[in-house]
Amino acid sequence: MKAIGLYLLVAVIPTLCPRPYTLYAAEYLNVNAQFKPDQVAYCDQKTNTWNISIVDRTYLSTKWFPICVDETKEELCTPKTNTTFFFAYSNDIEPAGVQEMVEDMDILQIDTFQSPQFTSLANIRFDVLQDETIEYHKNYKEWQTAITSKLPEPSLGFTSTETGSDVLKVISKFIKNTQVPICGSRIFILLKRFPNEEDITELVAQMKKYRVYVFIVGSLPSSGGSHPETIRRLTTQTNGWDYYYEDSSFDSLTFLYSPFFYNYNLIYAANVNLSPNGSIALPKMTVPPHEEVGYVNYNNLVTKFRLLNCSVYDVQLDYEISDDDIYAVQIRIYTSGSDGYWISYDE
Repeated sequence: MKAIGLYLLVAVIPTLCPRPYTLYAAEYLNVNAQFKPDQVAYCDQKTNTWNISIVDRTYLSTKWFPICVDETKEELCTPKTNTTFFFAYSNDIEPAGVQEMVEDMDILQIDTFQSPQFTSLANIRFDVLQDETIEYHKNYKEWQTAITSKLPEPSLGFTSTETGSDVLKVISKFIKNTQVPICGSRIFILLKRFPNEEDITELVAQMKKYRVYVFIVGSLPSSGGSHPETIRRLTTQTNGWDYYYEDSSFDSLTFLYSPFFYNYNLIYAANVNLSPNGSIALPKMTVPPHEEVGYVNYNNLVTKFRLLNCSVYDVQLDYEISDDDIYAVQIRIYTSGSDGYWISYDE
């Protein structure tokens, strides 16, 4: 247990607890005691309310105190810490698509919108027979040039549909690098082939430890690989996002629509499975001071903006589905102009 804050409480337990607090009962208050005191309540991070447990002992001491400990794990960085933006693209993607994307970034002067904490940039072409190294840059133009100098080349790629993508290995390699900052980094991936791996336990743990967010844009139909669900589990468990398009509808402005490259902070993440028409209550949302709140429409990637008061909101999703399928939906809300903080994971 990492005790970051220590607070004395009086008789009433507050209704809301936006941080991961745990309430303990301690006799002769001693923060250096070897034995952990009895837990009275803990903060449910999905509802931001106290979950009170029953204490089955009688306190006779006149020196009884309830103590509230912030059990937040010590973070290695903040959302404003200097870090790295990493662009990775499968060799199975159409070369013209990657080329057009880079050209549009230049035409629209995307670099003027680059989030200031991205002091380093990285890129790699993956799903190739001979593994390539991740390239690191401090200059935006050099980064662009590096991408266009290594466009997808079919002769270098996998030939069998049974071969899985090495995208997971690429993410892991990036996290283990010592050349650029990792904590708080964001990864934008163009995917064409699914991985064959199912176990992502260690990778997810590392991404959470370093607060690495990943945005995956997948092209359909897939060129190979057997486990598309691995990608969805990866993004779901790490507050990332994955989106898919048909080859015939590729949009070179996909990069522009992604909030990952800009100075936006994630303030809300929820993952739900939706069956035919209905309504579902979602976890509460805490909105910090900000300039605007943005969300992304899954169907066309057009970002919408709203202004909200700083408060804790109840969230309810009303929806209509025209078939009997169950849809796994990822909900992500960002703010601009806020100080930024790390939110909990909704798995």
